[in-house]
Amino acid sequence: MQKARAARAAALALVVFCTLAATLKDYGVTFDEPTYYLASRSFGEWLTREDHSRFDPDWIRRNLDVLPDHNVHPSLVKWLGLPAFCPTLPLGPSIGTFRLGTVALVSIFFFALYLHVSGLYGEPTAFFASVLLFFTPRFFAHLHFAATDAPLTALWAWTFFSYRTLIRFDPWRPARLWATGILLGL
Repeated sequence: MQKARAARAAALALVVFCTLAATLKDYGVTFDEPTYYLASRSFGEWLTREDHSRFDPDWIRRNLDVLPDHNVHPSLVKWLGLPAFCPTLPLGPSIGTFRLGTVALVSIFFFALYLHVSGLYGEPTAFFASVLLFFTPRFFAHLHFAATDAPLTALWAWTFFSYRTLIRFDPWRPARLWATGILLGL
């Protein structure tokens, strides 16, 4: 039963990934994406440097802090956009490739959403909730952009799912609840 439910959740996540990947270029570029694109590119260049100047303070200052708004948001978007600038992947740097990290993270979020809701209310409810959330027009649009909206939504939802699972199944509940609350607060 659990394996079949996980297989259906994986199928839903695959459909989400393919749908978003197929429609990535249908949306224009947001105000923040060029800045995130440049920040991710310079971050990727820094990570793939082969000489030992990677930790040279002048190089870091010159190439990682070029734009004053590199650090407007957490570095999550820089990490998610790295596949576009990885020399071993044949995808090439483009806005569509840059957005694939967000699409992958969102697909995993829908996998977790389906599993969590189906465990609480059953699989028909999980499917209905997942499909409704996915096709909410504004949410569907934000899932395409390489900004922090969709990735942070996914990460906060995973935090909630983990916390709820912790409350239900953990015998060390009081100590872990306090520790989780403190870590989330930090």
